[in-house]
Amino acid sequence: MNHGIDDILTTNYLDQALDQVSDGVAIFDADDRLIMSNENYKSLYGKHREIVVPGATFDALIRASMPNESPIWEAGKSTIAPTR
Repeated sequence: MNHGIDDILTTNYLDQALDQVSDGVAIFDADDRLIMSNENYKSLYGKHREIVVPGATFDALIRASMPNESPIWEAGKSTIAPTR
């Protein structure tokens, strides 16, 4: 079987599995870019859900979910430390 087809099938199965989870689930790559998410994760962003697309950065998603006057963001930098 062609590896391209295998990748498509695997992604499709994973996408279907994520949509069965009642919690919001997102998968990010090593560069903190969104690979895929389920509908429940997208719904967490409310009116900003249109930015929840593959390739969106974790930082951009967090910024979109916070009020502009939030003290967490100072001089364009997050005070949230990544855990790795």
